[in-house]
Amino acid sequence: MSRMSSQWSLISVLVVLIVGTWSVLAPPVEAQIPKSGTAKVHSGWFSAGETKQVGEKRLFWVGVYWGVSFNDEGKGFMHQMAWNCPAVNDIMDRTIDAKGNCTLTDPDGDKLYASWTGKGAVGGEFAGNVDMTGGTGKYTGIQGTWEFRCRGVGPDGQLYCQQQANYKLP
Repeated sequence: MSRMSSQWSLISVLVVLIVGTWSVLAPPVEAQIPKSGTAKVHSGWFSAGETKQVGEKRLFWVGVYWGVSFNDEGKGFMHQMAWNCPAVNDIMDRTIDAKGNCTLTDPDGDKLYASWTGKGAVGGEFAGNVDMTGGTGKYTGIQGTWEFRCRGVGPDGQLYCQQQANYKLP
């Protein structure tokens, strides 16, 4: 092989390596989200925990809610996010007063962190607010809030929720 073709082979290999490295390190265009926006979202949930009686008409539940959310548009902010939300529920006279924290993970592995509070009647609607507290990757520095409304479905603690989220990125 001539010295000239050997140099071209080396240059070709370097170009392929550089382009390949860039394609791995650069986030895909569809992974980005607008710097601010609103999303209407629905989600399904399951909860598991332990309930203790702490008074005549009072119970205390400690556990975790797991869920998946879908943007109503079928894409965008909060679409196909897995949720993991440790929580506590103070149940007095059949009224639930709850709070917790969530880690939401999107299909790219980026995380959104949030804290929430909610209230509702046992067996009825459960509603509350969520405050975004930070994130990783595309959610770094995120701020925002959203409201949620949930209802029980099924016999085993499953929930169906609807949310409207407003967010802003730096």
